Amino acid sequence: MDSLFLLQFACFIFMLINGLFVGLSHLHVRWENKRYERSRWMIVVAMIGLAIQYAVQMVFGFRAADDSLGAVINILVYTPCFSLISLGIYNIETTRSNLRKMILMCSGIYAAIIVVFCVGISLHHSLYIREGLYLMLTLCFA
Repeated sequence: MDSLFLLQFACFIFMLINGLFVGLSHLHVRWENKRYERSRWMIVVAMIGLAIQYAVQMVFGFRAADDSLGAVINILVYTPCFSLISLGIYNIETTRSNLRKMILMCSGIYAAIIVVFCVGISLHHSLYIREGLYLMLTLCFA
């Protein structure tokens, strides 16, 4: 086995265990708060999404095939997962109107990433979208 596969497997296990811990922490709550529970499950879904991404990387070998192909797949999965984690934290600390604004901003950025991805695929007829990758990276960091 190569080191990349072992790293991806370790990350897969790490995300599953973290998601399990966050999910099971629900059992230790005395008083349920709707906001905290919603935040908890948003973070659990994000952790499971990241674990699925590592499993997909191991099975199909996108990262092993090419770094740019792996980066495209990572951006497509990391952005909504990290947005869910951010929204889970932000949900606890903010008002509903500010949360709506944050949801719209995260959704808009992800929609722009999907548009760039689709345009790149239609131009290059493959997952190797070349210059579109840099635009996707810029949007992801935004």
